[in-house]
Amino acid sequence: MKVGEWVVCDDDGLWFGVFDEYKVSYPTKAAAIGDISAACLDVRKTPKVRRVRAGKYVYTPKDPDTNLFGEEYIVEKLTPENLVHFEQLYQDALKEQDN
Repeated sequence: MKVGEWVVCDDDGLWFGVFDEYKVSYPTKAAAIGDISAACLDVRKTPKVRRVRAGKYVYTPKDPDTNLFGEEYIVEKLTPENLVHFEQLYQDALKEQDN
């Protein structure tokens, strides 16, 4: 994880990429949303993303089976201020996976 990259959080904490279980940061916001979209099978051309504040967005994929909006994912840009917090979340998630 580096400053300027993007991370994704859901209700369970830091979101790991489905196609690479150790991937937690993305070079762009679009790459992060694209990975979530592929994992959730969201087939819309334009994803439902709303801005919370600068560097923080909420993405809500549409469930292909029910056609309803499902779980929300927070897509946030890494800054010097929040980098330590997300690195701690990553370490905690790795410890939890080992158990």
